[in-house]
Amino acid sequence: MKNRLVEKKLEVNKFLGIFKKSVTKHGLTTLRRPKNLDTLTEMGFTFLDVQNEIMKLTYKDFVAGPKQESLTTGRTGGMRKAPRRGH
Repeated sequence: MKNRLVEKKLEVNKFLGIFKKSVTKHGLTTLRRPKNLDTLTEMGFTFLDVQNEIMKLTYKDFVAGPKQESLTTGRTGGMRKAPRRGH
């Protein structure tokens, strides 16, 4: 079990390293859906706030995902779950 946790930590750290380098070089591109933008505005967040929070993520924020079934069925859009910060 401990080896599996170490493997997952390394996998998540590798992904975050690649992802953060890409964001630093190219910026963060997201789908800016009106309902999501409205929610961010209501909460007092800007897009830069969101990008800054994403850039702070570490393996400790990772909980699980994507579900194995989404990998084997060919369905796209697998999501990773992360705990809410401050909880």
